Amino acid sequence: KGLGFWGLVGAVFFATAGGPYNIEPAIQAAGAWPAVLTQLCVSLCWSFPVALVATELSAAIPMNGGRILWAQKAFASRPWFADMLAFVMGSLIALHALIDLAVYPGLVRTYLGQGTGGECPEWVGFVALGIAVVLNLQDLDLVGKTLVIFGACVILPFLVIVVEAVPLVPAGYEVMLQSTPRIDYAVLLSTVIWNNSGYDICSVSAGDIDDVQHTLLPAMGLTCFLVAIQYMVPMALGAVVDPNFSHWENGYFTEVGAMAVGEWFRGVMALGGVCASMGLMNSRLRFAAQNLASMAQLGLLPAAVGKTLESGAPIVAVFAYASGVVALVVMDFDLAILFEVCAVICCGMIIAEIFLFLMLREVAPDLDRPFRIPFGTAGTALVLLPAVVVSAVGVALNRVEAVAALGVVVAAAAAAHMMLAAVKLAVPVMFVDPERDARAWEPCPTVELKEQRMDV
Repeated sequence: KGLGFWGLVGAVFFATAGGPYNIEPAIQAAGAWPAVLTQLCVSLCWSFPVALVATELSAAIPMNGGRILWAQKAFASRPWFADMLAFVMGSLIALHALIDLAVYPGLVRTYLGQGTGGECPEWVGFVALGIAVVLNLQDLDLVGKTLVIFGACVILPFLVIVVEAVPLVPAGYEVMLQSTPRIDYAVLLSTVIWNNSGYDICSVSAGDIDDVQHTLLPAMGLTCFLVAIQYMVPMALGAVVDPNFSHWENGYFTEVGAMAVGEWFRGVMALGGVCASMGLMNSRLRFAAQNLASMAQLGLLPAAVGKTLESGAPIVAVFAYASGVVALVVMDFDLAILFEVCAVICCGMIIAEIFLFLMLREVAPDLDRPFRIPFGTAGTALVLLPAVVVSAVGVALNRVEAVAALGVVVAAAAAAHMMLAAVKLAVPVMFVDPERDARAWEPCPTVELKEQRMDV
């Protein structure tokens, strides 16, 4: 069963934010009003434009693959380069997702420890990962509905904090207008961007969304609004509860909840953190696995990687990611260093995505677009320019080593593609042939035609 409206809202919400948890370093870096203002600007200038791009292209090309398909379509006149670019983009998504997923088992342990007052053993994180794997072997609609439940469990505790904090505003509203003596712009912007990235990842499962041409736009609009509000309101009112910005480390909302409501509420906030971590892990695991499966189904990876169950779950890709996460956790990699690479990948991919979007406006002007960003190509480019600027600043704020690492990853992905292309020539039966297997990426003008193609 495909992903319905509310399931899509839950999936995009957790692919992007998953609740106000982990936004706390933005307050520590800058104070209340700079953090809230930065969140507002990023929502309007970065998140919303990216969501519009993903909506237009997903509705125009309602098939699984997302940015991989867009790259192939944009450079259709150069098939070899199109495949290489699609492979590189798919590889960057895969690496980003793997590093991201490796964090959540540890976060589950952290929040459980905050709730119980002790330290959780490592196997608890692996159990959480196992639950995510089992859930992601079900159909996407069930995953989406489960994420809606997780979302309610995350948001409700913050609503209680807001209710308790509002009476404190008349006496402490000055705190909401304060900033730190010295604003750390790098931490501020990178934290806010990291906690708002992911609106475009749902495009990788566009073919699994029910009536994507009419469902995606309202779902994206609602999610953009929810994500912005669920960050800005708790940050502003949380600062009234504890005006000492130096306390605002990752996970500090648990302490704020205990201060605003009572010590007993610490456990409730910790449970919300567990739900947030589980929701993030489930959503990003499914979309990341679908990215690998789509690469296989388009002939970029061996066909076995794209194997799916009757539920539509990409079983091989799901287990591949689970194995990678276990390996990263067991080997105890320094994820802080890898996060910088992830931040550069995230911002760089947004710039590339907008470039592909504008290219498709030029090379495929007759592509049926049920939803189209207005203003024409030139006007749309101006609308998307702030997102490019924010992404470029996000790249510039990271260390040169992280940017260089991105270059190394791109070169390695290009080399891997060439080696796989050679294997494909030698052993073609290992790979899907898009023309032979009727899995071509050409856009389908209507949902009915898409279903006919999939039936073939």
